[in-house]
Amino acid sequence: MRKFTLLILTLFLSVLTYGQSSIFQAKDLIEMAKSSYDDFETFIMPKGFDYEKTKNYSYFTVVCYKMQGKILSKYVSETNPRNILQYETNSKTEYLSLKNQIKKMGYEFITNKKSLVADEDGSFPIYQIFRKNNTEFQFCATNQNIYLGYTVIVEVK
Repeated sequence: MRKFTLLILTLFLSVLTYGQSSIFQAKDLIEMAKSSYDDFETFIMPKGFDYEKTKNYSYFTVVCYKMQGKILSKYVSETNPRNILQYETNSKTEYLSLKNQIKKMGYEFITNKKSLVADEDGSFPIYQIFRKNNTEFQFCATNQNIYLGYTVIVEVK
């Protein structure tokens, strides 16, 4: 009986721990990619994200929000609107969960794409591209210091 109780307690704690590290589902990432900047910010700030920085480029701006072990970056442009979101996490479990979710949602693997930016060891990370209708997911595991380790990019065309 003690072994059974210990097993139940272990399973409960595993589910509880997993739930704490996975704050977003794949469908949340899609909705955030499609949302306005105002709706995006209103959705993520109550979850514990804080503004980190804004990166300005010629034709668009990327606004970044951060919380421990996670970064969300939203593409914002008035002249060339696109629905793009980048999510970085240091959790391999969360990364794999998101990948499994999109497969169950019917996303199909399309191709691998080599990154334009090299890792510190000189190698180029590979992005795995999945697509369904007008939505594309890109998954990449990397050891670049500028990233947290696991990146998911969502673009709704």
